[in-house]
Amino acid sequence: KSLNPRLAMDRCVVRPVPRCRDGFSCEYSRIVSQGMASIARSFAETQHPGQPTMARMTSDFWDSWTSLYGHFETAAKAANFTGGQFFPDLDMLPLGWVSPYEEQARYSKLTLAEARSLMTLMVMARAPLMWGGAASEERANATTVGLLSNTEVLGVARSSCLNRQLRRDSDDVAIWAAQGQSPQDKFLAFINLGENVTSAEVDLSDPGIPGAALPWPAKAGRYVARDLWLGIDFPVTGGKVVARLLPHSALLLRIRPAPGAIDLLVA
Repeated sequence: KSLNPRLAMDRCVVRPVPRCRDGFSCEYSRIVSQGMASIARSFAETQHPGQPTMARMTSDFWDSWTSLYGHFETAAKAANFTGGQFFPDLDMLPLGWVSPYEEQARYSKLTLAEARSLMTLMVMARAPLMWGGAASEERANATTVGLLSNTEVLGVARSSCLNRQLRRDSDDVAIWAAQGQSPQDKFLAFINLGENVTSAEVDLSDPGIPGAALPWPAKAGRYVARDLWLGIDFPVTGGKVVARLLPHSALLLRIRPAPGAIDLLVA
């Protein structure tokens, strides 16, 4: 469940519930987690003011889409207080060779599309990237290494700010946006959480996009969108970005002025 590190312990109420794993009740585990997150944040701000802080926002999750699904709502809520000095811990990345609790070790059950959706959420939410798989050469295959070493994707977490969920459409597409390192540099992410092929679009004049408004977004040839997973550029036409998404897939884009248009934008 979503955990808010700003919850105070006195707002939690203990009720008898069935016993959970390891002999603890699920309600007890939830309350302790909330309390620890709140205490950890307060302690860090008191003892180390101005220093980066991290708080756990979720329970453990492993390599299934069902387990990952709830992270999207949690990350969207965490974005309300995520900033330069606070990072939401969404747990480790169950990619490659993993060893889930009380299960036989195996390669992750997440498909490539689902793994990219996970990484897309993590970098757009600016969550700490902690790999929960085996790092040996025998186990870390090319697919896993590709997911964890795409410099353009990883760069989103380092070079973005004001990250937030722009909206979540009725067909279960989560759309995130963030400001880049310059006013005309934006990041957009489309993630299809549903079970059907669908389409979504974002108007670059949308006031919900973080940072300064893009000048002349509808002018032909002013902006290009770069698919950060595939490393491909394509022009933005009509001031809108349209994504067609397979189930559980993601599109991660960097929007920037087209070559030759920078001088015009500055002028």
